[in-house]
Amino acid sequence: MPEEKYSRTNRLIKYTDEQKENLISGIFQGSISTYNLPEELYKATADYLKKGLYKGWGKTMAEIKFGTPDLALVKQLRENIYIFSAAKTHSQVREMTDAIIKDDKVVPFAEFRKSADEIFQRYNEDWLRAEYNTAVGMARNAEAWQTFESEKEQFPMLKYNAVNDGNICEICEPLDGITLPVDDSFWDEFMPENHFNCRCLVEQYPAEEERTKETKVASAINETKPLMTETFMMNPGKDKVIFKEQGAGQHPYFSVVDKGFHTQIQRNFGLEIPQTDIDE
Repeated sequence: MPEEKYSRTNRLIKYTDEQKENLISGIFQGSISTYNLPEELYKATADYLKKGLYKGWGKTMAEIKFGTPDLALVKQLRENIYIFSAAKTHSQVREMTDAIIKDDKVVPFAEFRKSADEIFQRYNEDWLRAEYNTAVGMARNAEAWQTFESEKEQFPMLKYNAVNDGNICEICEPLDGITLPVDDSFWDEFMPENHFNCRCLVEQYPAEEERTKETKVASAINETKPLMTETFMMNPGKDKVIFKEQGAGQHPYFSVVDKGFHTQIQRNFGLEIPQTDIDE
């Protein structure tokens, strides 16, 4: 059997050129819609983002000891990846479907195909790469939070390290050096990642480490918060998600305007969340 070929636009996920052509044709013909999503694209997206989850955590599900808090949390993060992938697939199909009509008329297929190809590129190359990096970073920090919670008697203080190597960003710079107890509410919103490709760390310290004064913390928050996207105002270890599904900071993929889709979201748009794969 000849090796499957992947084009430049879809090299991040295991999705062939033939599958992409079938997707575009299916949307134009109506066999694929927001109520009948392409399962292959959904699974390919989730498989790619799961790699980011396991890379960030440092282990696959098969390597994590059964019955531990670590396994329970990774399972929740894995489910969040699938839910996010379903919402992403829905958003992508919806945008492609909207491209069929222009000025109240159905556009020629060649014109639609060009628009759909650009949408596919954006979702499955540009945005997906950033989402993968977010999965890596959020999983890494969720794993770190598990350690902070389990060791807070010995190391009750946490310090924000913005990795000041000359590339520090304006979002994180005010937070650098903030030192507060593990149980402080500060970490509910400012546990990294705090933006795309955030490199910041949080480090453990014993009780002797001096707590940052409230006035300095408040000043840092006032500088940082206006620059942050609400999507990142979370703690992946406490919220047990990589991508926020609801509430303030909800990822745009979940912000479905049409109320008719609310039930669809609750049912994962009709797409199955597989049980743990053997290789996980």
